[in-house]
Amino acid sequence: MPLRLVLWALLAILAGPAFAGPLEDGRVAAARGDFAAAVRLLEQAAADGSFAAEIELGALYERGAGGVPDFGEARMWYL
Repeated sequence: MPLRLVLWALLAILAGPAFAGPLEDGRVAAARGDFAAAVRLLEQAAADGSFAAEIELGALYERGAGGVPDFGEARMWYL
């Protein structure tokens, strides 16, 4: 395997976490309990067309992460 290809592959592997988008960042924020940041980031990802972000938002609202469950908001994101 050419050295150049190996170096590009290594760079891609190492740089992957540095290029995390709003969906991944939102999931991390939710996991650490920062629900305000999670909602903000997931809404940004949903606005960019991420179906997974919409489902994540629905789940956060359904569980009442960071407060009281909001089933109406959860339903809106699920649909």
